Amino acid sequence: MAGIWQNPRSKYFWFRMAVPERFRDRVGKREFKYSLETTDRDVARLRHAEKLSEVRALLAQLEAEELVCVDREAKAICQRGLDALAKGNLGANDDGVTDLLAAKDNVAHGLLTFLAYRTRLTWGRDHANLAELELTGEIADPREDDIPASPVGFLNKEEQDAFVARLRALDGDLRYQSYTNRDIARALLARRSWAAAEYEVLLIASAANASVKMRTPLFDALAECVLRYLAEHRFQFWPKNIDRLIPQMAINEAAASAPEATTSTAGVYHLSDCLAQWRVNHRLRPSDVHKTYDEWKLAVDRFIEVHGDIPLDRITRAMVIDYRDLIKGMPTRPAKNIARLPVRDQVALAERQGLRTLAPASVKKHVTAIRSLLEIATIEREWISKNVATKIEVAGSQYNGHERDRLSDADMQTIYGSRYMTDPDACSDTMFWIMFMAPFQGARPGEHCKLRPQDVVREDGVATIRFRNSSSATGGETDLPQIKQKTGSSIRDVPLHWIIAEGGFMDFVALRQSRKAKWLFEDLEADKYGDRYKYLSRQINDALDELGVDASDKAFYSTRHTSKRETRRQRVSEQSADQWHGHSDGRRVGRKYGQGVSIEDLKEDIDKLEYAGVNWDAVVACARYRVSRLFAKHG
Repeated sequence: MAGIWQNPRSKYFWFRMAVPERFRDRVGKREFKYSLETTDRDVARLRHAEKLSEVRALLAQLEAEELVCVDREAKAICQRGLDALAKGNLGANDDGVTDLLAAKDNVAHGLLTFLAYRTRLTWGRDHANLAELELTGEIADPREDDIPASPVGFLNKEEQDAFVARLRALDGDLRYQSYTNRDIARALLARRSWAAAEYEVLLIASAANASVKMRTPLFDALAECVLRYLAEHRFQFWPKNIDRLIPQMAINEAAASAPEATTSTAGVYHLSDCLAQWRVNHRLRPSDVHKTYDEWKLAVDRFIEVHGDIPLDRITRAMVIDYRDLIKGMPTRPAKNIARLPVRDQVALAERQGLRTLAPASVKKHVTAIRSLLEIATIEREWISKNVATKIEVAGSQYNGHERDRLSDADMQTIYGSRYMTDPDACSDTMFWIMFMAPFQGARPGEHCKLRPQDVVREDGVATIRFRNSSSATGGETDLPQIKQKTGSSIRDVPLHWIIAEGGFMDFVALRQSRKAKWLFEDLEADKYGDRYKYLSRQINDALDELGVDASDKAFYSTRHTSKRETRRQRVSEQSADQWHGHSDGRRVGRKYGQGVSIEDLKEDIDKLEYAGVNWDAVVACARYRVSRLFAKHG
């Protein structure tokens, strides 16, 4: 524990904290001891807090370095131990047939068999008796309290019974039972049940002549290495298509179908088949790039990496929950060298280094992908009887009103009084207009970025922005850019705010129309999915960070929340505000021109937005200068 200590000889306060024993050799001392150079207790407390933060950062760095060393040491011990056990098995089977690869298979088979046996002992009396009978040929008479109260591996009866059914399907050849026993190793690995593999860990450590103690970082790291090896080991004598063959054998065994059908792979479907069906349903060609498809494929690839490419009927609810819980620990926007690592390695690295992990909404996307694909398999194709991912929730993924906050009056004054909005050379014209329009027009920034020059019109003398899908306005001209609005409510007409008009926006539009530009904002670069706002978003939010508007719950998108709040402050009707913001009011009121609130009434309401304290005259002057500069450049 760190504490403030006053030196009786100097009257100065000191920072004192014992160095954890495992770090003393690397730190070179037993205690952190620093003079705070003050006799004032209040000042000492502040300096003590600063010093404590420095010391904790140092200890965290030492901890991370130690964990990296521990992981490296664990992998080395695991490899040495397995090699030693394989060589011992090879020596014991000097039959001229067993080679080193076969010896490794023998070791893995023995470890998996005993690991599965001990795990099944925790599943209750019936499973324990069956496991004993299979392994020893007899049932012992243990005391009732010899069966642990908490199961490991597969936690519920349905999963346990399914495991036994798969095992029984392989009674004809004991070697193939290791295929099913690998599921035990995978379940323990997914749940990080290191203590359950104590025997295997200590056996391998002993074979490697290494000393490993329980409940230490080295034990945990070695347990993870051992379980991963057993979960992923592929036996040399297995048929090439065993991943498809064995599950079908288990299915037919449970259904008591004809023996000759057990070798057929027909009717066995995987998540990849569901994903392919999804592409068919959405009429996507092989060359088509689709964001949702790529996101779902990533979720499927990660699920397969965690649990293997198992048939749909072998996917359990516990597997999906384990997958969800594992994905929660993945780092968000990792560097390329981290992103290339396996999922579990990314999670371990994020935990060691304290990296920011995926937001609940991102985790929900992964779970939604699996659930939706299983829904295709259940309802549409009838490949499986039920969707095991139904009603699996992700805590924190539901909107609670605090995910994105509005900008305060002070924030608005800071942003719209900054050089970005008053200096014509501070940023591009596109960035300026997107920022200028946002709080008045109420649209999503991305909606403004995909406007075409012909989307800005005058309807009965009212300057209006029309948000449409490309099919609504192209008139069959295939060379026009393809546009798709987010929702049905997003298709709407929004009158231009008078302050934006004062800035010369219609002149800016006229120049774009005269040049027959395809896009209103031509200089935006789209990503591979056609998102024209992605890269600009980073520039704008970097600018907001520079201006000090950097709270975690605020971003440029907050202007949309700010706009909605301003409508309430100006007592604009909810129906009117919903209509120009592209929100559904729950009554499915049409959002197109001529339906809902009239364009004249919308114009009257939208012109009420002012935002107290912002000097819009300077912004308007900057806008006019930019427009005149463009005309001078293009004539």
